[in-house]
Amino acid sequence: MVRCVLCALWLVWCLGMGGCEATPELCPSGTVRCDGKCVDIRREQAHCGGCGRACTGDTLCVGGLCQKPGCPEAQPVACGGKCVNIRENTAHCGACDKACLEGQLCQSGNCICPGGTTICDSLCVDLLVDRRHCGACGQVCPDGQFCALGQCRLACPNATPFVCLGGCVDLQTNARHCGTCGNACQGGKSCVGGQCACRDGLTDCGGVCVDLQNDTRHCGRCGESCAAGQLCAAGQCVASCPAQTPDVCLGGCVNIQSDGQHCGGCGQICPSSQTCVAGKCSCTDGRIFCNNECVDLKSDIRHCGSCGLLCQNSRLCVAGKCICPETYTTCDGQCADLKTDNNNCGKCGDICIQGQRCVDGKCVLSCPVGQEACGDKCFDLKTDVNNCGACGQQCGLDGRCCQGVCVCGLCDSGRTCGTDEQCCSGACRKVKEDEDHCGRCGKKCEVFEKCSGGSCKIGIP
Repeated sequence: MVRCVLCALWLVWCLGMGGCEATPELCPSGTVRCDGKCVDIRREQAHCGGCGRACTGDTLCVGGLCQKPGCPEAQPVACGGKCVNIRENTAHCGACDKACLEGQLCQSGNCICPGGTTICDSLCVDLLVDRRHCGACGQVCPDGQFCALGQCRLACPNATPFVCLGGCVDLQTNARHCGTCGNACQGGKSCVGGQCACRDGLTDCGGVCVDLQNDTRHCGRCGESCAAGQLCAAGQCVASCPAQTPDVCLGGCVNIQSDGQHCGGCGQICPSSQTCVAGKCSCTDGRIFCNNECVDLKSDIRHCGSCGLLCQNSRLCVAGKCICPETYTTCDGQCADLKTDNNNCGKCGDICIQGQRCVDGKCVLSCPVGQEACGDKCFDLKTDVNNCGACGQQCGLDGRCCQGVCVCGLCDSGRTCGTDEQCCSGACRKVKEDEDHCGRCGKKCEVFEKCSGGSCKIGIP
């Protein structure tokens, strides 16, 4: 009784002060409150895809996008006489004729650089490998040096051993040089084991990554289209969406609370490193979103301790701090590998002169790719007749060096000579014991001499 009296008194006071408002009603599943009303943003002309986004002219709201009549749902906007999807088309990103810069992606109608890259001189570049922007925009590596892990070096490290366009890369994981130099992964694919692959949950259909669970053009398998008026749900063509995936996006049944291709709304694509949680693209496992990718600030050399802080001079990121690796030595404030550092070869300050490189802590002759040092000169051990397969291994006057093996005759049909033989007068001769070719082709021993170990000697029985 006392509670009722108190409630009545509060109601009288509330109405008298003009401060009472009705509790807003809950909107049904699949609708959103806009201007005080529950509307379906997939079809509502005044709120297409979101509150306040009105379709104008002769466009209609279909699947949360303003479409021109005649364009398919997957490419709903007409630009320059062609139907395009302005959420992913780099020439019409977000609007007709709004083009992205070279190297950028169009994601959810916004031009962005791929994860791990930065805009320098109006281009998306990887500061870890771009020799024109090595470690920072405009920091150019000198001639003869490569960009490795954001630092100019004379040789590539083991972690990124291949040179592509002046940068040291790993062909197994680099999306711009996947498998071979210049083989860039397209359509949001990543490089896995030297092959361009779709992100988890997507399948490659004709070069495009699609979700077979909700794509009406590839429902359940590539090329399996649903009939007009049907939707794709869980890889099956259906008449209406089930409760688990109640939202319709581009003819497919999805859940915008968890779908990475439609996170929070149709066409809102999460970057490949993020997942969709409660309608928002989020990083997991304690990672932070930096430069369009999820990173671990405790170990990422490009974002060590905070976004954009790059560890330079061969430093690693450990517990959010840039430090020298255990096997490196600090020389003049820089991290140096005394086994490979041309400026600190064997010990701090020992510099290898031009034409040399540091190998196992010693300055040795620096040979071009495909050649090896024999003495003070470089040779191709696959073709050099005087250094065939190994330094000093001679093939003889008539021999050829074929892929590092001495051959008497033509490479594809001649006889292969042994390691102690040379091709002399059209035949393989054991030059360590042949009196007519002792030590080399044409060197004859006297009648009273014998050939032993490649030398003519007297008195040998």
